[in-house]
Amino acid sequence: MSIALTDEEVGELTKPIRQGAAQVRHLRELLGCEIKRRPDGRPIVTRDMLARLQSAETPASNDAGLNWGTG
Repeated sequence: MSIALTDEEVGELTKPIRQGAAQVRHLRELLGCEIKRRPDGRPIVTRDMLARLQSAETPASNDAGLNWGTG
C-alpha cells in the first residue's frame, strides 16, 4: 500500500471536483492543512492526513449530549 492516495482515491474524496487546483483548495479546507502538489498540479494526500481527519470527526459523546463515562 502506498503512503499517498491514488488519483482515484483523491477523486472520490473531492467528488465532483476534477481540476487539480480546485481539488487542492477543497482539501485544504477539508483537512485543515497545507496540501503539496505533484509536478502536474494534482494534490498529494497521505493516508496519515486522512487518519487524522477521521480521528478528529469521532464524537466525544452521543447526539443527545450525554456522557456515559464514569465520574
